[in-house]
Amino acid sequence: MSTPRIIAPFWRRRWLILTTTLTVITGTLFWARGLPTIYESSLTLTANSKNGNAIPPGQLARIRQELWSEPVIYPVVESNLFKTQRAAGLNNDALVDQLQGSINLTEHYHGSSAVIHLRYFDPKPERAQAIASLLGETIERTEAKNTAEGVVAFKVDQPARQAPETMSPRIYMITVFALGGGILFGLVLAGLSEVVGSLRHRRQPKFNSPLA
Repeated sequence: MSTPRIIAPFWRRRWLILTTTLTVITGTLFWARGLPTIYESSLTLTANSKNGNAIPPGQLARIRQELWSEPVIYPVVESNLFKTQRAAGLNNDALVDQLQGSINLTEHYHGSSAVIHLRYFDPKPERAQAIASLLGETIERTEAKNTAEGVVAFKVDQPARQAPETMSPRIYMITVFALGGGILFGLVLAGLSEVVGSLRHRRQPKFNSPLA
């Protein structure tokens, strides 16, 4: 099948594709306007090797596993900071899932030191800072009790502080994805319309012309 024959059906239904794309973009932008502004608060946790040797990699996985353990994370979601969510009917498991989606953890190594950067995102700046502080205190307290062999405990090096800028919804990226999704959806509709039209045409009865 030649390229012109492939393009022709979509060109005949170009207005369907255009209308679908504009509808998807418009709907997505109206939805994006309702997204809340997000505030970030971050803190730094540092572990320093006592003998000067490099700290082995994998500390982030250990801290993440430690943080999400039930004895550590449940006291956080049971604090007054999540009182409103509990009153709305959310249980601890739902609050933990919500918390996980709002936290970003990254690690860096500098010689004999390991640094973990914790970022927390929330629609309220004061709440973002308070929860980030509580998470840092929880990790530090848990690390102080960890007596496993070879473990280098992390401590809060830089307390939680608010980011200077807010994280508004990324309208440009949302628009790009909406454009791509709209075009794809329009092409699918155009293809289905072409198939349905072809089937209807084949099912139409054919009458022979009367003989002269």
